[in-house]
Amino acid sequence: MNEMITFGKKMNFRPLVISLAYFLLASLIAWDVLAIVNSQNKNWAWVIGLIFFALVAFGYYPNVLPIEFNYCEISAKKIRYYDHGSYWNRIKMIFLGKASPLKDIATSEVVDAKFLGKKSLVKMAPTIFYPMILIYFVGIVSSVNNLCGFQLKLADGQEITLSLSRDKIYEPEKTINQSEKALELINQGYTLSKS
Repeated sequence: MNEMITFGKKMNFRPLVISLAYFLLASLIAWDVLAIVNSQNKNWAWVIGLIFFALVAFGYYPNVLPIEFNYCEISAKKIRYYDHGSYWNRIKMIFLGKASPLKDIATSEVVDAKFLGKKSLVKMAPTIFYPMILIYFVGIVSSVNNLCGFQLKLADGQEITLSLSRDKIYEPEKTINQSEKALELINQGYTLSKS
């Protein structure tokens, strides 16, 4: 049987689009402010926009990509996942969007696989009133409060962590059940390679 289990969300262009939106919004606001104070050099508005773009594209998103865009496929033969291992890989993913490559590992290379984190869901404390812009961060905060995933140890000593936090928030029971099946597939692939 060639069963495959998928987790997470595939990469898209949302991080780049949001970074560009911050650039545009910050530039327009700075342009208006500079016009109000009668500044002769309104080109500084573009510099301010670029600063906002850099903060979002090179500061915020590289740190949340492993939690927010954590897609992986697991079968008895191989594991495919986004390689968030280096800062440079995460920056490339922001600009490549849907074309971001998946890295392959044969399950025969995995010598140990275990589930990390708690299987129970930690719910966020109810909040009274908060600005609508913070709604965007609720998913990230929930993911950080519910960190879980797989830790894979490879034959060459390398360790890889695959996050399941995003799935756990939206479908906790399904994610835990699928994670147990995925561990069985990984172990099955390793056992088959040794026989």
